[in-house]
Order: sequence, then C-alpha cells, then structure tokens
Amino acid sequence: MSSNRNIILVLKSPGKPQRTYGRIRLLVGMHSVAGLACEMVWIKILETHLGMSTAALATVLATFIGGLGIGGLSIAALTRHNSVSLRKSVIAAELGAAAWIAALPFTLPLVEKFYLQFAPPVESAGHLVIRLLTAMILLIPPAALFGSVFPLLGELAEQSRSGVSQASVSRLYRDGLIWSALGAAVFPAIILRSFGLAASNHLIAILCVTTAAAAFAWIPEDAKSRPLRLSSTQTASLIPTRGLWVIGAVLGAILFGSELIGAKYLWLLVQDTFYGNGILVGIVLMLMGVGALAFQKAAGSRRSTVDHAAWVSGSLLLFAVSLVLWIIFPYPIACVGKSLAVWPPEVSGAVRFFMSTTAILFLVLGIPSLCSGWAFYGLCEWALQQADSSIDPIGRLTGWNYLGSMLGSLATNFILLPVLGVTRTLAGLALIACFAAAWLAAAASHSSLERMRQRLLFGLLLVLCFWIGKSGDVTFAARAASPNRVLLHTEDATGIVEVYADPYTGDRMLFSNRLHMEGSNSPSDVIVKTYQGALPTLLHPAPRDVLVIGLGTGMSLAHNLAPEVLRLTCVEYSRGIVRAAHAFDADNKNVLANPKVHLINQDGRNFLRLSRDRYDLIIQDLFFPYQTGVGNLYSFDHFLQIKTHLLPGGAFCTMDSSASGRPRRIAFHHKDLSIRFSINDVMA
Repeated sequence: MSSNRNIILVLKSPGKPQRTYGRIRLLVGMHSVAGLACEMVWIKILETHLGMSTAALATVLATFIGGLGIGGLSIAALTRHNSVSLRKSVIAAELGAAAWIAALPFTLPLVEKFYLQFAPPVESAGHLVIRLLTAMILLIPPAALFGSVFPLLGELAEQSRSGVSQASVSRLYRDGLIWSALGAAVFPAIILRSFGLAASNHLIAILCVTTAAAAFAWIPEDAKSRPLRLSSTQTASLIPTRGLWVIGAVLGAILFGSELIGAKYLWLLVQDTFYGNGILVGIVLMLMGVGALAFQKAAGSRRSTVDHAAWVSGSLLLFAVSLVLWIIFPYPIACVGKSLAVWPPEVSGAVRFFMSTTAILFLVLGIPSLCSGWAFYGLCEWALQQADSSIDPIGRLTGWNYLGSMLGSLATNFILLPVLGVTRTLAGLALIACFAAAWLAAAASHSSLERMRQRLLFGLLLVLCFWIGKSGDVTFAARAASPNRVLLHTEDATGIVEVYADPYTGDRMLFSNRLHMEGSNSPSDVIVKTYQGALPTLLHPAPRDVLVIGLGTGMSLAHNLAPEVLRLTCVEYSRGIVRAAHAFDADNKNVLANPKVHLINQDGRNFLRLSRDRYDLIIQDLFFPYQTGVGNLYSFDHFLQIKTHLLPGGAFCTMDSSASGRPRRIAFHHKDLSIRFSINDVMA
C-alpha cells in the first residue's frame, strides 16, 4: 500500500506546476491586452490634447514605449541583489496602473494647463521639449508599471516549471505577443467604436484590477524572486551579456523604424485611418509571435545545444535581405494591394479595406516581423542560460528592446526621414541589421577563416544595401505618376507630397500621400478656388485680421487676401505642402512672399488651443474627416475653440462636400456648427 501511495504521488506531482504555469500564461494574456489597449487609447486621447501632427504622435508613442523600457530595467535593478514577493509586486503594479488610468480625467486637465501655459503655438524645439515633458508626466508611470510585470511573471514561470525554465519564459513572450495582437485588433475596431474613449479607458482600468485579483488568487504567497547569480555558462560564453542587450535594442530600433516606413508606404495605397494603424500593429505583433513559435519548434529538444549566435545573426541577416527586396520590388507589392482593394466587388468596402491592408502589410513587414520574433525569442533563451534568475536578464533585455524602439521611433521621425527620405532610411535600417548580424556572427566564430568568410558576405550585402538605397525608390513615384510627370516629390515624417504635371494640358496637380488631391491649376479648379477664397472675405464687412487653417496650393489663400485684410495667418503642419505650394506660385500670385501673410507650422486645432490671438474671420479649408486625426477638426470642442478666437462681429467659414464625407456626416457637421454658432455666423 505504501509503494502504491508513493506511485500515486509521483503521478500527481506535476499537476500543480502545470496548472500554475497555465494560469501564469493567462495572466500574461490579460496583462498584454491591457497594456496594448492602454497604449492605443491613451495615444488617441492625447492626440486631442497635445496635437494631432506626426511630431505629436511620435512623441507620445515614443514616451509610452520608453516607459515600458524603464519599467523593465527598474524591476531588474530592484531584484538584482534583493528578494521580493512576486505576488505582491504583480498586484501592486497592476493596481498602480489601474489607479493611474482611472485618475486620467482628473490628472489630464492639470497637466494640460502646464502644456497650454508654456508651449509656443509654433512647432519648434521648445514646443517639442514641453510636449515631451507633458507626455512623460502622464505616460511614464503607467507604462513603467506595465513594463515591470512581464519579468516578474517570467520568474514565476521559471520557478513553476524547473528544468525547462528557458522554454517557459520564452513561451510567455510568445503568448504576450499574440494576446497583444488580439488587443490591437479588438480595441480600435470594436471597443473604441462601441464605447468611446472615456468608457474604453475605464474598461482598461477594470481589466488591470481583474488581473490583480487573478494574481492574488493564483500566485502562491511564498513565491519570491531570486537574486541574480551567473550560471556556469556565462564564463564560457563568447558574447558578453551586455552584447545581448545591445542586440535587443538594435532589434527594437530597426523593427520600429520599419513599421513607421511601412505605415508611410501603406498610406500610398489605402486610406490613412485609425483602423488601419490598428491592423498594422496587430499584424506585426501576431507575426512576431509566429516567429517566436517557429524558433521554439525548430529548437525542440535541442534547446541546450542550439547555436544562438548563428540563429539570431541569421535572422538579422534575413531581416536586412527582406528590406532590400522591399526596396527592389515595391511596385508588384502595390499591385497586389490595389487588386484586393477593388476585388471582389460584391464584398463590402470595409472587408476589401481589411484584405488589401493585410496583404500589403504581410508582404512588406511579414519577414521582418517573423525575424524579430525569432531573434528576440532566441535572445531570451540565450540570456536565461547565463543566469540562475530570470527577472534580471529578461527585465534588462525587454527594457533595452523597448528603449531601442523608442530611439528608433524618434530617430526615424525627426532625423532619418526628414534628412534621408523613405528609401534611404529603409536602406539604412538594412545596413544596421547587417552590422548587428556581422558583429554577432564574428564575435561567436571560433576560427579566423570563418570570421573572414562572414565579413566578406556581410560586406557584399552592405555594398548592396548602399547601392540600392541610392538608386532605388520604395515609393515608385515615377510609375505611380505615369503618364504624368513628377515635378516635385518630398518625403518626411508627415507623409509624401507630390506635384504632377499633365503631359497634354500642362495642368499641375498636388497630392498628399498620393490618394488625396489637394488641388490643381486646371481651369475648373481655379474657378472653385477663386470662389472659396473670395466669398468669405466678401461676406464679412471688415476682415482685417484673418486666420486660414490649411494651405494646399495657396490659390484660395491668394483670394483670401482681400485689400482690406491687414494680416493673414495661415496654419499648415506639413512642410511638404509648403514646398509644393511654391510650384503654384504663378497661380497663387506668390502669396507666401506677401508681407501680410504669416505662415505657422502647426496643426490647426492645436494652434487655436495654444494661441491667444483673436480674429475677425477664421477660414477652415476642406479636409478629409476619415483620415487619422483630421476628424478632430469637425468636433464640438474645435468649434468652441474657434468661437473663442473670434473678435466681436467675427465669423467662421468651413467647407465640406460629398467628396470628403457622406451626406449624413455633412448634416451632422452642420448640426454641430448650428449648436456652437448662430446661423448668421455660419457661411457654407
């Protein structure tokens, strides 16, 4: 009887660790969905408070990602030499994040006062600093709390499944990616659309509280972290531990930079919408999860003998090759996306949009995302083999990966794209991936002949990347314009702006992101622009001080400049549009050189919130409300801001048409205007 009882105990003993590990995976899923949803919802909320320009969005996103990195590095430093309760730490982090999220309606107005008080109305270095400080105050605390949870759960997973700890922690990373992809798909398309920003924010807080309650019920009370102790493999490793953190940071930087360029490429083919951004994030995260799963299956039972340096450097090399192929074959990819956008005709427009967007993103970001998931999974296992505790290596690895993503976002938006353009920036990211792969492979090589062969291979690839970046064009501008001629092509963080010339009539056309025609100098469009510009000033009795939101070709602006106008302020946040307007100097009477005209680089809504000037007449140009961020120009709050900036007897003029929205949407905008203004104030 005694032996039988012992056998029964042996058979049942793995059950509890298995159940504990399954619960940890569920905790990771809940935590990942809450973190990704918080990122998307808060970016959307802060868009209305810190500006909807590309610089504002890049600053907010980089701040949130940097906060995640700070959280990972902080928890690693805290537990490096101390033992903490895993249960209490996870609960404290989740409840702290929930409290900060729930307090947003109270903290946001206070922090916003700081931004409105000190930020200049013009986009400048000073404005960037103030916006960054404001975003840090709001985003760093909850993001750092979110970033600290995964290393804690990884340590708990390692303790719950001794003997296969590296596989357990790495699988959590894979599960987190897949759950994050689910959050990116569900929140923009369903939750935000159904409940709105405020209710969605409360739902995230509730999810964090639920995660804390589950942690209280499922995590053993006696579970504690272990101080860092290097394992015996650390001394035998050819790659120093710090080298892994550097590779993790590089991986985050090149992937995030590729994502941003992927978005720029995508908006040349489909409409720029918030739902499209959600699809992009979801697909990248999902494919990273698939890449991590592929590494796990490929390693199998050989996990302890895997050559991590070769596998990770190989994935970085494939990452670089995929970017090079993207530069070489951008037009075939575009043809696939366009074909799905119009076929099959019996399918709804929303489904076709999803199909074309998904296909394009799979083709341009599929291999880079798979390689990133593969490489980071390998780095996780590699780092865990060099230590007896998982919090420090995983915390530092994820922390540096997030910080690399932050630097990649800022560098791509504010330095690389404005200076190098889209194609050369993409080639530069491929070069960085090649350098990282070459360093990793050379450092792990055992013979000088092998290192020489690897350096020769990587050198040839570097030359190829440099040549393609110099001669290629990922935006395929000439083929897209055919049969028209490209007179101007500008690329920066705000998008791609082009001016085409009709080879038969000589008419010039201005496009932003290739899908939105901002105007032309065709005879019919000149008549329309003349009426649009002249009518508001004709109907106002004394338009001495005029504000115009939106520049376009500048032809309407030229007719806004009536003789009685003493000062005309034009707000335009796209520097590419400003450059393109000079291509129409003959048609707009070189209006930007007129001493009465003052050009402000800022988005219109944010300028009104930051400026204290008041005007006799405010004119808002025609915009496309379905584009990301542009819908705020047709909101109640924006109309109220406009009214507060009108002098006594002032008037507001805006334009809308069936081309930018459905008749129902136009009626809704007219209703908004009627509520905010008297009927005499509205000129349609």
